[in-house]
Amino acid sequence: MPFIQQLRGISGKIRPLNCAAFEDSLLQADLFGYKKGAFTGAEKDKEGLIEEAQGGTLFLDEIADLSLDCQSKLLRLLQSGEYRRMGDTQDRRFKGRVIGATNKDLEALMAEKKFRQDLYDRLNGWIIHLPPLRQRKEEILPLTEYFLHLYGQERNYVLTKGAERYLLNLEHKANVRGLQRTVERAIQIAISQSTNVIKESFLLEDGLSQRPIDEIDPFYLHMTKREKEYLIELLKACDGNRGLAIEVSELSRSSFFNVLQKHGIRKTEG
Repeated sequence: MPFIQQLRGISGKIRPLNCAAFEDSLLQADLFGYKKGAFTGAEKDKEGLIEEAQGGTLFLDEIADLSLDCQSKLLRLLQSGEYRRMGDTQDRRFKGRVIGATNKDLEALMAEKKFRQDLYDRLNGWIIHLPPLRQRKEEILPLTEYFLHLYGQERNYVLTKGAERYLLNLEHKANVRGLQRTVERAIQIAISQSTNVIKESFLLEDGLSQRPIDEIDPFYLHMTKREKEYLIELLKACDGNRGLAIEVSELSRSSFFNVLQKHGIRKTEG
């Protein structure tokens, strides 16, 4: 359920943030920015995503997962167009659009005092109810082609007819993200078999465990295990600071969290 709040002049610039992917302090630092010395490790001033989205669009995914403290600061931004960097005393202005999205029941969360009524009212300028992917099956194959191009590193991956039928009949419980993970996993298996053809067996929920043991590439299994070990050790070395881990790994934010999710690494792990 996306919410759109129109503020002022808009351009095509978009800055996204997954509100469920960060602990609160790291999320606020990423969103509002911070001044040098605001916290341990803040060695220089840093602008946040709000500043980066100036004149454009700030997209807050999983907005229901914001803490109440962060909700109050976001409410001020929407009401007055003003915000402050962490550790700063100077107000800054934001001119742009804010879009929030969630798959949670905000009315139920408001009843439980976990989401602010005034923030809901402020966001509630334009609501788009997006049906689940299983009710939009005509979009499954175009989305699959997009993900094949996104993760395929310019390799021309193609689907067999069996793979297409499987995708069209698949109940994507996690919606588009479920399809995204399915395609990403299939590409990894295709790479391990040195093929550009995505077969139905590559798309199975547990693709590795459901393949015959003699079809599993030992090198693929070894690299998958090493990837998980690397991430766990990296998080430990960064004291669980995921923002720092992203910088050290030199991965994009979305790629980093996709890999964490792929290996089932929890927020508390590392």
